[in-house]
Amino acid sequence: MNGTGGSPLEHPLYRAVRWISRLQLRSALRRVDDVRPLIMLYAMISGALALGIITAASIWTRVPLLFPPLAPSAFILFTMPLAPAASPRNLVMGHSVAVAVGLLVLHAFDNLWPGAGLMNPGTLGAARVWAIIVTMGLITALMIMLRCQHPPAAASAMIATMGFLDPLQALGLVAAALLLALEAVALVRWLAGLPYPIWRADATAVRCYGELAGLTTDHEDRWQRLRDITFKTRQA
Repeated sequence: MNGTGGSPLEHPLYRAVRWISRLQLRSALRRVDDVRPLIMLYAMISGALALGIITAASIWTRVPLLFPPLAPSAFILFTMPLAPAASPRNLVMGHSVAVAVGLLVLHAFDNLWPGAGLMNPGTLGAARVWAIIVTMGLITALMIMLRCQHPPAAASAMIATMGFLDPLQALGLVAAALLLALEAVALVRWLAGLPYPIWRADATAVRCYGELAGLTTDHEDRWQRLRDITFKTRQA
């Protein structure tokens, strides 16, 4: 009982919070059989809003923040926010490592072939081919080794190696990845009420929210059938 003799559950503030919580995606998912339309609507609105904010921030600050790899990053973050690849750690580390690798390879090959003109994005040739090959191999190995797999980051490495990023733009891309991670925390963890990680992916959330972790029902059914077949084979 509260000081006025009424139940705390009847307090207007409590009822307002309860009403708002029912609007969250987490609550709505429990009330429907097919979650895909809800996820589609949420991802469409959140992804568009996130990139819109980054674009507006770039215009307002006059700092380059909008880059093509951010679009697939936003797609992953808001269609499968609980997947390991969508965690802030993988997003920020993936793009940071990718940009660093791309620029290092670009400058290394430019020193090895000073006449190849690799700093010009329009220049193609044997040196560029080898630079791209080395970049893709390195970024793949490093993301796996550091456990920060984020597929769109490979595109960041490519545009760096192709000479499209100067130092300011490289920093802008990393800053934009960090801003996108903060937007995901706000839109997924706070507004949607989902257990989106602050930094590292949560394995428990992946198991509990299969669809939102990139594990579709068809995927789960295939693995279930494979387990059943294996179990029956061993029994036979």
